[in-house]
Amino acid sequence: MEKQYTLAEKVVQQQLDAYNQGNLEAFANCYAEDVLMYNFPENEAQLEGKKRLEEIYQTIFAKSPNLHCELRNRIVLDNQIIDHESITGMADKPTFEAVAIYRVSGDKITHCWFMYPDGE
Repeated sequence: MEKQYTLAEKVVQQQLDAYNQGNLEAFANCYAEDVLMYNFPENEAQLEGKKRLEEIYQTIFAKSPNLHCELRNRIVLDNQIIDHESITGMADKPTFEAVAIYRVSGDKITHCWFMYPDGE
């Protein structure tokens, strides 16, 4: 029997797939126009708005053609998805672990929090 995904999980998986393909348009289309991104546990947004997301990730994708995110574990809690990720191929940080917490409304990611090991 095929696993049934929630809408929130589908959107988060779509953005992960697009990230791994370096497909900026497909990646950005998973996010709300007013998306907010934070570095956990800070309460101040590090990124505000889809336009800014596109600017930042266009540079990341261009500088890191071998960028890849491997999903280590996923927790789904209604419209919130928590992913443990292993990222490789980043130009300035070749390998690192992260936890990403996504909040989804409808079919768009509205908020993200990123957690990195101490010192990262």
